[in-house]
Parts: sequence; C-alpha cells; structure tokens
Amino acid sequence: MQADDDLIDAYCGVGSFGLIAADKVKSVRGVDSERTAIEDARFNTKKNKVENANFYIGNADQVMNRLAKNNENASVIIATAPRKGLLKGFIEASVKMQPREFIYLSFNPDTLVCDLKLFKQNCYETKAITPIDVAPQTPDMMCICRLDKEN
Repeated sequence: MQADDDLIDAYCGVGSFGLIAADKVKSVRGVDSERTAIEDARFNTKKNKVENANFYIGNADQVMNRLAKNNENASVIIATAPRKGLLKGFIEASVKMQPREFIYLSFNPDTLVCDLKLFKQNCYETKAITPIDVAPQTPDMMCICRLDKEN
C-alpha cells in the first residue's frame, strides 16, 4: 500500500482491516450491511483518532456496483468474502474500478477457487495465498490472498 492509495474495505465488519491500513493510505471507505458493525467501526475510528476513514451501512455488492457505474476508482480493495463467496457482479464491479491490488479474505476454499478464476479472467494474478488457522483444532481456516493487476 502507498500513501496516495484510496482503499475500499468491503464487508468490513467493525473496520479492523481498513483501520489497520489507514495510516498507510490516503483514504479508507468501509461498507457493511450490519448496522451494529458499522456503528462499532465508527466508534473504533474515533477511539483510535483515525481521520481518513469513513464507514457506511449498505450492501457491499450494490455499493461496489454503484461506485463502478459512477466511474470511481480505488487503488486497493479489501474484501472479507461471505462464505458463499463473492458475487460475480461484485468481482466485475471491483475490476471495473481498476485497483492495483486486491486483498481477498476467504473462509471457504471452494468458493475461493471459483472466485480466483474469475479474477484471473479479468487480468488479476494471484501473488500470494496465506492460510491462517483462526479456530485451532477445528477444520476452519481463513485464507488471505493478494491479487495484483497484470500489466
């Protein structure tokens, strides 16, 4: 991430990932459909004195499509995918926004594989996949994937 990056944190929950990145980028926009999560994200923003982050209540799929239709861009997109994976429309809208980097957090390896294929078809190359054991002694794990726009 770079100092002049505009970051979108989709399915942001309480804003953890966006807030961690906030001091490394120009701006953070987070979106999640859960009102209480966004209220907590806004609280976390104030508590940590982060001035370049804003969080919005909304359906991430719809918001990304609206932003893409308005020809808005984002340098970096972080998406914590639902277990069902990312909708094809979300991926298409994200690609239209031309992020240099896409960080995909997945809790479902099956949908992750399908979604990575869609990104590949849209000129995004998977650079790294890091599995994290978020619930030791269970089969659950999270994968963090970094995708970069191909030249």
